[in-house]
Amino acid sequence: MYERIWANWQDFVEKLDIYPMIRPYLETSQITIHEVPAKTCISNAADEGYRIVYILQGSVKVVSLTYRGIRILLDEIGVGSFSGHISRMRGYSFDANIIAETPCVYLEFPDQLFVI
Repeated sequence: MYERIWANWQDFVEKLDIYPMIRPYLETSQITIHEVPAKTCISNAADEGYRIVYILQGSVKVVSLTYRGIRILLDEIGVGSFSGHISRMRGYSFDANIIAETPCVYLEFPDQLFVI
């Protein structure tokens, strides 16, 4: 399935401004491409690690839960944007869920590319 998704998106990805920087990681499968239906949880706040995603198609909502269980919309993100556990890279622990609002295709970056 991964090969099918990559085949459909390779030309698009190769035209991105970030492609020269991410090419070596794509070639070694350190950055992966994913396709999910609407309403899929792309990144759960409880996940360990620093999951960072780059949206190629679709839109996502970034939401957090209060201690009382109330869902708060933090942001809506679309094509050409990064999202994920970015606060953890800065030493903070502000966690949120990333939920696909529409069918989405995204690149997923591993911890090692962002943690120094």
